[in-house]
Amino acid sequence: MSIVPLSYRSPSVAEPSSSAWLGIDVFWERLDEALRQVDTEPALAELCLTAVSDRVPAEGISISRCIKVAADRPDEPRLRPWHSRGHCPLSPDLVTHLVGILGAREVAKPIVVNRQVSQSRSWPYPEVRQAIVRAVRLGAEIWGFLTVYNHFEDAEFDPAVAQRVEQVAQLLEAHLERVGRSREAAALGDAMVDVFLRCLQQHDLTTYEHSRRVATTALALASYLGCEDSDRRIIHAGALMHDIGKIRVNRSLLRKPGDLTAEELERLRQHPQLGHDLLEPFEVCRDWLPIVLLHHEQPDGRGYPWGLAGEEIPWMARLVAVADSYDAMTRDRDYRPGCDHQQAINLFEAGLGSQWDADMVRAFFVSEAWSAHS
Repeated sequence: MSIVPLSYRSPSVAEPSSSAWLGIDVFWERLDEALRQVDTEPALAELCLTAVSDRVPAEGISISRCIKVAADRPDEPRLRPWHSRGHCPLSPDLVTHLVGILGAREVAKPIVVNRQVSQSRSWPYPEVRQAIVRAVRLGAEIWGFLTVYNHFEDAEFDPAVAQRVEQVAQLLEAHLERVGRSREAAALGDAMVDVFLRCLQQHDLTTYEHSRRVATTALALASYLGCEDSDRRIIHAGALMHDIGKIRVNRSLLRKPGDLTAEELERLRQHPQLGHDLLEPFEVCRDWLPIVLLHHEQPDGRGYPWGLAGEEIPWMARLVAVADSYDAMTRDRDYRPGCDHQQAINLFEAGLGSQWDADMVRAFFVSEAWSAHS
């Protein structure tokens, strides 16, 4: 039995927003945009299944994920069920066998099975009258397979239908790469946060413990406000790093029990800029920089280091500023004792809308985010 892939020319997609997609069909542009809004493999698969369902006249569609049978048999991956629509007549084990007899792992285009193949005596799956199988690749590896089963009018799958499958598969591959890069960047970001926190812990334990509490509190407030997962990750990392510039401030100054001189206070107030400059060279830290640099800005423009006012201050920095101030007020420091919860409320009320964002303060106390680290 000889089965060869279609020889049509399909658009090349280096990036999902490539101009190769523009002008072909607004459907693909909308799918590309929808895929950009999600950051997990299951969500990508579901959107792509919907796209195939809308554009391909098939009784069933599945996306199966490749898994390794054993570390010592890397060339024998198996498929596990993942996402499907409609009637898919083959089990994952049978799809694994189908992929093998079609040679789908070695082919970069859709393989189309029609009657000239499915009606031959050697065809092992009478329940599959027509099929399209497309290997989905992530880099050099086979990530999985997109499989289309049986034309719902029992007709042949023509090149136009296979083209649609190819377009969806290319978009899926492009966005799988994007999600993979994002996951790697997040892991690298977590590792960098851990390294910097260890440095801060060695430099000044009080600041380290303060930073961890502020991060917990800020994350609780972000959750109450309904922030998306991506924003919560930024807020948590930015809050952990908000005082990282203090590792470049002499520890004797951080621990000084008495009042600071004007020069000492000016040096301490440089820590947002010092932290920003420390993190700026690292791409994975880019999203945290506004929090690190601007968490001491005030709505009335009297904060530092830039003297921004109102909406000029990024909302994440305004959020972390409230969590930061509450923890600083209520904890004992070398130069003064901490206040109680009611005293902190009074201080916030006195600075509502001038020192702190009024909406953030109200949400902070209504949500009881202040109690997250107690």
